[in-house]
Amino acid sequence: MIEPTVGRIVHYFLANVHDKPHAAVLVGVNSERNINLAVFNDDGSHFRAVSVPLLQDQDTPPEDAPYAAWMVYQKGQAAKTEALQTATAAPPSSAPAVDLAPVHEKLAQLETSIAATATKVTAPAVDLEAKFAELAESKFQELGTWLSKTIGDFHNRLNAMGAPPAPPVPPIGENATQHPVGP
Repeated sequence: MIEPTVGRIVHYFLANVHDKPHAAVLVGVNSERNINLAVFNDDGSHFRAVSVPLLQDQDTPPEDAPYAAWMVYQKGQAAKTEALQTATAAPPSSAPAVDLAPVHEKLAQLETSIAATATKVTAPAVDLEAKFAELAESKFQELGTWLSKTIGDFHNRLNAMGAPPAPPVPPIGENATQHPVGP
């Protein structure tokens, strides 16, 4: 079902004339199936139509009353949008399971490496905060590079299976653009 909103274009059919639609602008929504329209004739003149039934999905047109219906293009766009939302809402059943164990292992290794290095730096003349920031930055760059590669490989596997293309992954780590923080 397409949600009617003000400003959209629909076809308006006069009573007993189902083969010649008029262009109409939706100017008021009474419900999902009842709308108010500004309807245009072939010569560009217009008139109003209020409380017009709006056909949705597989509704049957009334025999002897005017009605509005979505244009074929709008129905197609709504179907595409619904299919895309369905496809992105849940992973395809044939999608491979993603094993996050390597990510957890890498994080544990990095935490251990940072902790081991931090305990070695004990000289009072060393700026511990600067040293830790330097070490953390290099380890985060290493992790970012590894994650970028892993995510890229995963996207390639999904693309090979025919899944919809994923948005590009911004670079992480060494290839990332540095942005200043603050004013």
